[in-house]
Amino acid sequence: MLFDNQQIETGELPRVEDIEYLPLLINYKYLLIISWTLFLIVPAGGFSLLNYLPEDEQFSLAASLGIYGGILLLYFFRLIIIIKGFPLKGYALRKHDIIFRSGLLTRKITAIPYNRIQHSEVRQSFLARLLKITKLKIYTAGGSASDLSIHGLSGDEAARIKDFLSKTICSYE
Repeated sequence: MLFDNQQIETGELPRVEDIEYLPLLINYKYLLIISWTLFLIVPAGGFSLLNYLPEDEQFSLAASLGIYGGILLLYFFRLIIIIKGFPLKGYALRKHDIIFRSGLLTRKITAIPYNRIQHSEVRQSFLARLLKITKLKIYTAGGSASDLSIHGLSGDEAARIKDFLSKTICSYE
């Protein structure tokens, strides 16, 4: 038998834009906002403590305003990215793979074939538990760079997908 490697017409391939992505829970957006706020409170609070140094070792008013202004600018820039980028996040289960999209400034679509999945797990941080959201972590044969995390799922949805993946990857073995 001779090796046959015919060219595929790209116009006949399925369009990724036609995929119906399932949205993430809105509470995940709130978790991102809360986490980012808490993350920036620490350096802002730490910088505020410097005001209790002796007067000759303190920052000038202009330097202090510049630092606080920079922290606020960074905060609002990240907040806009979270809010505007959230509707672009989503996932879809297809016949042979799971696909996840994200990104406002840089768009990213990751598709993982079921036969590359090693195992999956469901995780919840303390704050995520309070907001009733879960993360599904999918480990692949390609190493940590090719693993996939889908944040913002309900606990039931994450468990159903994990069970589906477990049954599906067993059928590939």
